[in-house]
Amino acid sequence: MRGAPACAWAGRYNRSANSLELTVNLADLQVGQTVARESMRIGRARALAYRTAVGDDNPLYDARAVTPAMAMAALAMGAAMRAVELPEGAVHLSQEASFLRAAPEEAPLDVRVAVGQNSVRRGVRFLTLEVAAESEGALVMRSSALISIKEQA
Repeated sequence: MRGAPACAWAGRYNRSANSLELTVNLADLQVGQTVARESMRIGRARALAYRTAVGDDNPLYDARAVTPAMAMAALAMGAAMRAVELPEGAVHLSQEASFLRAAPEEAPLDVRVAVGQNSVRRGVRFLTLEVAAESEGALVMRSSALISIKEQA
């Protein structure tokens, strides 16, 4: 990623999956550093599957062909969790989300995950991941997740 601060990444090749698995040293993450960019299309079938799973039958979604806000948030946070593999014992302390406008079901959702905070106090690392999602060039969602991780001695 151009312009991002240097970060220590470690990788290993997973022969059975034919993929390179990357992990990051959490101590090396810098505030403002982008750790993931992902573009996804939610689509009608996925949006409907989400609505069915949570029992949301609001006709507005069908009338306007828009994605439920929480479905968008879940998929965007999934990008964050794929970008930063958290160690066992990590605790999700808080989550804030702002939904700024509806996102069309069939439009791409462009997600960016960045480090908002990364500090250690009394042997506990506090990591904040800031998630922003755009659809059709407009910001549709902002989210922030605060995670605590006990530092290894």
